[in-house]
Amino acid sequence: MIRAIAITRNIIAHAYRRISVEEMQEIRAEILAKIEYVVKELLKIVEQEKLDPEVALKTFETLSQSFRKHGVLLAYLFGSRARGTADEESDYDIAVLFSNDETSIIDEVNLTAELSRAINEPADKIDVLSLNRADLTVKARVLREGVPIYCSDGEFKRMWERKTLMEILEGTDLYAVYIKRALERIRF
Repeated sequence: MIRAIAITRNIIAHAYRRISVEEMQEIRAEILAKIEYVVKELLKIVEQEKLDPEVALKTFETLSQSFRKHGVLLAYLFGSRARGTADEESDYDIAVLFSNDETSIIDEVNLTAELSRAINEPADKIDVLSLNRADLTVKARVLREGVPIYCSDGEFKRMWERKTLMEILEGTDLYAVYIKRALERIRF
């Protein structure tokens, strides 16, 4: 139903073609009549799940401030919360790339404590992982399932992800296949 509403909206908004009066009446009868029901159902979900966009926006801004304060360039939520399989006992797995490669475990602990306050969760439910010190298998997992939650610079993010994927690829047998195919395309 939501898909039909979205498609109809696109057709009308983008004016891909002329719409007759009869078609507009059909849209009103078939599609618009269902919008009120959809909105009511969405509001029920928002209330049941205690979702509040204003709270989410404030939390996002607070997290961003915390990441900036601690010199974080990138942050990804990964694990069960990123996959959508979390339950009440699930922790928050957050992978971060610090601007300083010399960050210590104390820096990770301090960031964890601040994030705990920002999202109002106990510190033992937040696991901060420094991507600066992570091995390639962990980086691969973060890139595969992670959801970016902070990025100081979009171009830097693309470059870092590309570089990291190449490092991961170099560590596999696929790298030889990749190089062979690339060289075949070049053909000196």
